[in-house]
Amino acid sequence: MDGRVLNGFVGGAMLLALIMALFGGRPAAAEPTVRRLRRLQWAATVVGAVAASLVVRGAEPGRMSVVSATLPAAGAALGVGVAAVAERFYPRPKGVQRVAALGIRQGTDRTGLEWRIGLGYAVSVLAGAVGWYSSGPDGYTGARWWGDLLVTTGPYPGRAYTLPLLLGLGLLAMVTWWGLRRVDGRPAVRPQDPALDRALRLGSRIRVQRWTAAGSLVTAGGLCLTMGPKLDELTQLLRSAGGGAVPPVLTPRAPWDWAQNGGFALTGLGVLLLLLAMSSLFWETPALRSSRASEAAAGGSVKTTT
Repeated sequence: MDGRVLNGFVGGAMLLALIMALFGGRPAAAEPTVRRLRRLQWAATVVGAVAASLVVRGAEPGRMSVVSATLPAAGAALGVGVAAVAERFYPRPKGVQRVAALGIRQGTDRTGLEWRIGLGYAVSVLAGAVGWYSSGPDGYTGARWWGDLLVTTGPYPGRAYTLPLLLGLGLLAMVTWWGLRRVDGRPAVRPQDPALDRALRLGSRIRVQRWTAAGSLVTAGGLCLTMGPKLDELTQLLRSAGGGAVPPVLTPRAPWDWAQNGGFALTGLGVLLLLLAMSSLFWETPALRSSRASEAAAGGSVKTTT
């Protein structure tokens, strides 16, 4: 991904996070344990955001490299790691170490981010395959052949980027698995209050998975936004080369040029994926009620808050 796009995304996300931290609503909860847990959650979120942004902002503005292409996944993996480590600082029940019911601990409550993670990974793999197929001989440029004509452009996420991208996404998947294991294995803060524990555990899963969703979607969106304009550029170069050949060579024309149409589609998809990534970073977590309120609402739905 171009460093300017990546840095712009991170800057916008950090600005929104600051606005939400300053002006976002805070649910009323008089219980000290709940207030302490909320402070811990905010601290973990802020530390993770700062750490991830420092990694991602290592991309050079105006340039694309193998390193910058893997930074979204690496930064997200660091954010997941911070969220997972924060689980260690949750209050522990005194006396016998009881755990929550098996259904709660195994993450039966879905976060709603699962499909976004799947979309990010699927598009990243598909874009990687397209980049491999349309790559130039050196693996760093895009190429298009038409008869004896060959045109190239770069930088382009070709086959030289495929393995590093897969390794970065694989690292993110492994760290996410580890983080979710820590969430499911953490002792219940208050074993006699399953509703509170469900809200806490679901919130922890969201804080892990929103990093994974954002990292995979930014990776996919960055690939699309890089490849889309380059495919259109290859089309224009091919038409110019065909018109300047002796004798002139008839090259594909709109609207039946698959490369140009694919480039437009990838550009639009990239914008959509970045918007999904931004919204994933601010996915709502369950509100923390006091123990009495949790017992009263044990059979109902969990209220959410920003």
